[in-house]
Amino acid sequence: VEVVAASNNDRVWLLTSEGMPFPNWPKTCVLNDDFASSPTLADLDGDGDLEILMTSSDAQIHVWTWEGDVYPGWPQTVAGGDVGDKRGSVSVGDIDGDSDVEIVVGASNGKVYGYDSDGQILAGWPIQTDAEVFSSPTLADLDGDGDIEVIVSGMDGMVYIWDTAGSHDNGDGIEWGNFRHDNRRTGCYGYGLEVGVHEDGAWSVFGAKLDQNVPNPFNPVTSIAYTVPDGGADIDLAVFNIAGGRVTTLVSGRVPGGRSSVVWDGTDSSGEAVASGVYLVRLTAESATLTRKVVLLK
Repeated sequence: VEVVAASNNDRVWLLTSEGMPFPNWPKTCVLNDDFASSPTLADLDGDGDLEILMTSSDAQIHVWTWEGDVYPGWPQTVAGGDVGDKRGSVSVGDIDGDSDVEIVVGASNGKVYGYDSDGQILAGWPIQTDAEVFSSPTLADLDGDGDIEVIVSGMDGMVYIWDTAGSHDNGDGIEWGNFRHDNRRTGCYGYGLEVGVHEDGAWSVFGAKLDQNVPNPFNPVTSIAYTVPDGGADIDLAVFNIAGGRVTTLVSGRVPGGRSSVVWDGTDSSGEAVASGVYLVRLTAESATLTRKVVLLK
């Protein structure tokens, strides 16, 4: 995986999993405020590569390709004030029903703007509210009719909701639906722990999940919670050192669906205490592989 992050020295970074900048990065983006927005990732042109979107405190919306090129039609300047007062990120989804994705952002002039992927203002946008919009818009199908609603909160204490012609398409019509992508604020493109409720009220889980260990850092023991899909799955939950060597196996084999936890006591597969340092807990469940970093301090 790669990491996109903004820094308070007016830079937006694209980093490898080893923490090294990609060629042609970082990019300059004015972020001179304690409440800088968060980057948004989306495939604007449907080519399978992600673009990187960022609002700045000089009222601009920037879009770059992952190669570091400026995306055609961008940046765009929002008239009438700073974009989201340096707080609001953009959300991306189909809000006009054309099967392409559009970009939605609030502004301190009380307007909510909609753009197509080429930077053109959509027909009927911007929409005026009665107060500054500092929040990041949320895109969702609130009424289950298959369309996408746009939701923002204003500084007047009101929540504004507009019904659009955009296709929800069982979630596929939304690429980045709210601040830091999802309700769990993972900031992870493609994250999707699907949870449903049966008619009898029971919860159903359709995706694997690995929680951060508690406590972390730890000494001498730590608890690791994980979730597997309904119906159970064959899993491998193990601890690795940073060189990739397996230290010990915590769980291996078929486990029932739902949430479970296991304790690691800081020992290897021979029962010997391991040294202080950083370790990786890795869960493999069917086609999913999830990793968490844990720290042992002595």
